[in-house]
This record gives sequence, structure tokens and C-alpha cells, in this order.
Amino acid sequence: MFSTSNSLSDVSLQKTRPTSLPNVGFCPRSKIKTDSKFEVVMYSNSLEMALDSTSTVKEDIFQLAQKNNVSFVVCEGTLKRHKIKKSKLIKGIQTVPDGILQIIKRQQSGWGYIKEAHQ
Repeated sequence: MFSTSNSLSDVSLQKTRPTSLPNVGFCPRSKIKTDSKFEVVMYSNSLEMALDSTSTVKEDIFQLAQKNNVSFVVCEGTLKRHKIKKSKLIKGIQTVPDGILQIIKRQQSGWGYIKEAHQ
């Protein structure tokens, strides 16, 4: 499971910083395709990355969301705070009531957790 809260929220960061999105579902070091499941949890300031109108990585998200082992979810609380309707999300992105709670639930059920960060 990946989460993003700030790292790719700034459109300028989306444009200039390479992301790990294209490698979700693939282990480049071992050069083998994995059968693991991946979930990207977006909340807080990463909302712009999930919006069809502002995301600079929407094609990557759309393509990856078509895979059976990859999902993207956005926190409904974040949508509510920013007064954004679900219909504004990139096609294929789902919602969860609370992004942080989703991470906790996944960890409790044995999922690994990778926090996207920038320097």
C-alpha cells in the first residue's frame, strides 16, 4: 500500500519529479512481475493528483487503475473538506470514508505500507 498526502500535491512537483506510479505492480530490481496487490491511498494535499482537471499523472493513474491488482482510493473526508464531488475524480479512482483509517485497516490485515515522500 502506498499513501500520498503532500508529496505530489503541488502540480509543479507532479511535472518535475519522477513518480513511482509507472512501477506499481512491477519489481524493477528483480525484473519479474509480481502478483501482489497494490493500493494507493490519497488524502489531504494530494487531492489535486486525483482530480481529472488538475492531475498531471492522470494517464498513469487511469492505466494502472485498469489492472486487477492495483487500486487508487481517495479519502471522502478530504473531498468533503475541499467541497469536491466524486465525479471530479479520475476515472477508476474509488473513495474510502477515511484515508488514514484505510491505511490502518490495511496494516492490521497484513498489508505493507510505503509512504511516498519528496526531498
